[in-house]
Amino acid sequence: GASFVTQLPVVAPPKTEKALQPEVEEEAPGRARILVVDDELPVQELLCSVLEAEGHEVHLAGNGEAALSCLGSYEYDLILSDIKMPELDGEELLAQIHLRWPHLARTVILTTGDVVTEKTRAFLERDGLPYITKPFDINRLRQAVRTALIRSAGGAGSTRNRSD
Repeated sequence: GASFVTQLPVVAPPKTEKALQPEVEEEAPGRARILVVDDELPVQELLCSVLEAEGHEVHLAGNGEAALSCLGSYEYDLILSDIKMPELDGEELLAQIHLRWPHLARTVILTTGDVVTEKTRAFLERDGLPYITKPFDINRLRQAVRTALIRSAGGAGSTRNRSD
């Protein structure tokens, strides 16, 4: 005759992911160089596969420290970064990008499997960057990348028309 009661905290769902739709329909961007920063190999492989299928050149970094090294060596059109990582997380990586490569700060799309904790929600709301949640909806991922590339098209450092 035992009874068990399980109480779970009520957490408000996050506000909808920041709109990633272009305001005006524009021509799809061409080949872009994209840096994917994530500490999970299956996530890296998925993102790489999807982005390369779209015709993009993809570089991988397993954490923020490795990403800084890549950013020091190459020009990128877009950075897709997880928030929670060892060594240097997404929030610290973004702070370093703001300091070292401020022109790249608005080319970041954040990824996260954690939209429940107050710290993550506050970070996402404070910086106002687009983000997508894990597990990924592949069509949403493609749209987010396309929209971000359209938004940054023609900016300094674009590699879309470079042959390297």
